[in-house]
Amino acid sequence: AGRGAEAAQAYLSAALAAGPVLSVELHRRAAWQFYVSGHMEDGARVLRGVLDKLGLQMPATAQAALLWLLVRRLRIRLRGLAFQEKHESEVRSQDLLRIDTCWAVGVGVATLDMVRGADFQARHLLLALRAGEPYRIARALAIEGCYVAMRGNKSLRRAGRLIEASRTLAERVKHPYALGLATLAAGCAAWLDGRWRESRSLSARAEQILRERCTGVDWEILIAQLFGLASLFFLGDLATLSRRLPPLLEEAEGRNNLLRATVLRVGFFSHVPWLAADDPARALQEMEDGLSGWRRGQFDYLQLWVRAARTEIALYRGEPPAASAPVPKPWRAFARALDRFVQVGYIRGLDTRARLRLGTAAHVEDARERHALVDGVERHARAILRERTRWGDPLAWILRAGAAATAGDAERALRSLEAAEAGFTTAEMALHAAAARRRRGELVGGDVGRDLVASVDAWMAGQSVRNPERMTAMLAPGRWR
Repeated sequence: AGRGAEAAQAYLSAALAAGPVLSVELHRRAAWQFYVSGHMEDGARVLRGVLDKLGLQMPATAQAALLWLLVRRLRIRLRGLAFQEKHESEVRSQDLLRIDTCWAVGVGVATLDMVRGADFQARHLLLALRAGEPYRIARALAIEGCYVAMRGNKSLRRAGRLIEASRTLAERVKHPYALGLATLAAGCAAWLDGRWRESRSLSARAEQILRERCTGVDWEILIAQLFGLASLFFLGDLATLSRRLPPLLEEAEGRNNLLRATVLRVGFFSHVPWLAADDPARALQEMEDGLSGWRRGQFDYLQLWVRAARTEIALYRGEPPAASAPVPKPWRAFARALDRFVQVGYIRGLDTRARLRLGTAAHVEDARERHALVDGVERHARAILRERTRWGDPLAWILRAGAAATAGDAERALRSLEAAEAGFTTAEMALHAAAARRRRGELVGGDVGRDLVASVDAWMAGQSVRNPERMTAMLAPGRWR
């Protein structure tokens, strides 16, 4: 029923009267339910006992997890995906429990600690292939495909092969959960490659399969919903995003699901509908409310989302964005690993930091200081272009346009805006294309410029954006006049 904390307590209670093997399994289920409902400390505490009993270890550092991940992925490539099929009854219960535990960790920590999650997922796939039970292999292939797809265009073919193998196996064994998971993995991979419309469609299809044909899949449905929401943002469909988010948040509150409520308030562009409603104070309050019940002692992916959201809210308000507080020293290596682990996150991080510099430069009067900020924007833009993504390139061009405008080079800014608008149109990023077009209208001026601005304002109004000028300032900051 999606009430994970209650489920975990029920499993722990049942484990008191269970035999040794069943007790470990019930503790594993309890840890999984704690994780997917957002009670991370409780999940980690219960999981430690399970891992000890099964002879499994959690890497102590992000660097260790990354090293083990590389080793295990090399093993997967060397051995291939072939397996000797066995029925579940032919596999030792201890082996099945180890597989299912690696699954629980690989998925349970995926939302926040992707490096350790990916390491356990690679173990999950190796153990599943060795055991030969087809349902678990289909499940492992799907999630491995998601993790591999995090490298974006650098791993497109490999991720596609894993997900297709998962789908083929899921259809053969006729297991609805495996099929729903393979569909969700395909939607995840499409999003990570910047194919927003395809991701939205696949995520909706996955949610439908999971809702209609499976039980106990609240976390999987949440992931499908998150990719759907994020796709809406990149597609520029803020009207649908603004309608869809509030009932999902209400549902999360009704189930007392901390993970759902937190990520729906804090992550995946949840602040944007409030900015579209011209209510930046509410956007900030919702984010703070989302963080209020969350753990504070560890750096996780939510912290990266929060930093980006705070910058965007400040840009929308027209305030000089405050530089984020330095990551605490014990977590810096982990934060760096997270920053580079997902290509979409890396590009978005570069884009956000560059926009922070442009927003700051717009308020700086000292020419030397402003020049240094603009140089930093250019460095970030070059780093984005080195990734060679269809959707990231126009982000680099609109950053360069902002840098040129802030430096007083209107002609170069116009050329960059034209390139950005064309790129955004190709990538189906309508909101970003509209922001580039509006800035172009401001630079061109006259009747032509006023018509461009008016057309963008009308389009944004149709997407529930009450203040197109401020939305444009968030997406394309700088000194434009």
